Amino acid sequence: MSKEPDEKRPDALWRLSNWLLNKRRSTGDLARLRRMNPRSPEAAFDVLHYLHGEPILHTPLVRLQRWALIVHCLALAGGRHRKGAPGFGRVLVEIHYGELRLRQLLRADLDVLLDVLPRVARRLAAKSLEADWWFVRELVLNVPPADRNADPDKADAARRHIAKDFVIASRAEQAKAS
Repeated sequence: MSKEPDEKRPDALWRLSNWLLNKRRSTGDLARLRRMNPRSPEAAFDVLHYLHGEPILHTPLVRLQRWALIVHCLALAGGRHRKGAPGFGRVLVEIHYGELRLRQLLRADLDVLLDVLPRVARRLAAKSLEADWWFVRELVLNVPPADRNADPDKADAARRHIAKDFVIASRAEQAKAS
């Protein structure tokens, strides 16, 4: 039986963010992660190995793609993840992300997320917005197609949390405008 990476460790996103923000990190490393295609996770393998250690060697391709998408998006967003930062739904409101696009994001399977999330990350980077990516991580790791580590209940909880943040922020924005 092969050992899988411990994806429940709460510090994986924090460590990834710090790795991306490290001033001694080469611009070539960052450029490679920003240009990569998460469907081919080889470009992120060194970062995934740093985050998870040796067990990453025994991880199925679909799981590597999920983590590569997270690495790619955080690289595009400039590593701007911080626990306690505005929730993802709130920053979507700040970049004027529409409700229809939000529905598409929340109903997406992995294939759609591989296309949509990098665009969102680029928009966040363009506005230099920091966000708490925790629930996006939960969504990416648990949406269909299911692998043996995916938990549909966690994906649903992440969807609800992002939607709730979005609705609260939208109402606050509307109240401010009137």
